[in-house]
Amino acid sequence: MVNDKSICFVKNEKGEFYKITYKELKDRKKNDPEFKKRKSVVANKMLFEVSKEKFNEYHNYVEKTRYAYNKENKLDKVLPNDDAISNIEKNIESREEKERLNNAILKLTKDEQDLVKAIYFKNMTMTDYAEITNTPLSTISSRKQKIIKKLKNLFNIS
Repeated sequence: MVNDKSICFVKNEKGEFYKITYKELKDRKKNDPEFKKRKSVVANKMLFEVSKEKFNEYHNYVEKTRYAYNKENKLDKVLPNDDAISNIEKNIESREEKERLNNAILKLTKDEQDLVKAIYFKNMTMTDYAEITNTPLSTISSRKQKIIKKLKNLFNIS
C-alpha cells in the first residue's frame, strides 16, 4: 500500500527520473496542473510515472487479473492485494501444468497409473510397492523409468 512516505519516481523536463515522496507528489498534483495530467503505476510499494499508454495497459491488466481472481474464488467484491495479483499468473500456470500431468497420467495403463500414484502421490517407496504387488524391485525400477520416458514424451520434453 502506498502512504505519504512512499517513494515515487517522476520525470523531469529531460525525461529523467528523480525521487520524491508520495506526499510531495500529492502536493504537486494539487498545485500544478501539469502534474495533474501525469500517470503513475504502483510497483513494489513505489509509484512510477509512466506514459498514458503504459498506464492504460497496466490498468487493463490489473482489471483482467482482478476479474480472473474474483471468478476463480467466486468473490464479487473482494479485490486482491499486490501480492495476490503477482501470484495469480503463477497459480494459473501451476494449475495448467497439473492438468497436463493429470491428462498424461490418464493416458497410461492401469498398472502404470497405480505405480505413479503409489510412488509420487502416496510417497510410497519402490521397495514397499514391490512388496505390496509381489513384484521384484528391479522390475518396479525399470517400469518406473519407462513410465517417466512415456510421460516426458506426452509432455514433449526432450
